[in-house]
Amino acid sequence: PGTSGGRAYEVEIGGKTIPVVGTYGEVPADSVGAVINSDGRVEVAARERSAADLLSAGVGTRVSLRKAFPS
Repeated sequence: PGTSGGRAYEVEIGGKTIPVVGTYGEVPADSVGAVINSDGRVEVAARERSAADLLSAGVGTRVSLRKAFPS
């Protein structure tokens, strides 16, 4: 899970867990990552691809942001 302000988070989109990263550059090529921007909003992006296509997501797809707890 990624962190924002020292807190750990994870994002789930359409039943798939997406890693939260600090910057877009941390998302590996052809992968999806989530960034919590300076306004506290979650942005989902893919490098060199469409995040929507990789996740089979569109308008109405459920997105959840939750605190991650250590396993």
